Amino acid sequence: MEQTFSKEFESLDYSSIAQYKSDTILITGGCVYSNYRNTATKSTYIAKIVKEDQITFSEFKPLICERFSHGLVVVRGVPYVFGGH
Repeated sequence: MEQTFSKEFESLDYSSIAQYKSDTILITGGCVYSNYRNTATKSTYIAKIVKEDQITFSEFKPLICERFSHGLVVVRGVPYVFGGH
């Protein structure tokens, strides 16, 4: 997933992941380490399994506020994000 970000970002940590549909995974929030500062993010991505060895990433609706170290669950197709920093 880190390859989808520009080269200035070193890593994305403390995000949450949940199965969204049978062939997709929802990835929310996280902390981006960029230019030696820690920055929480509103970013949300869908990871779609295209083939056994191929995954595509696309942006999804952003979170209302920046968060990391949070919980995520999908109930009947609706994602719920709670807690964190």
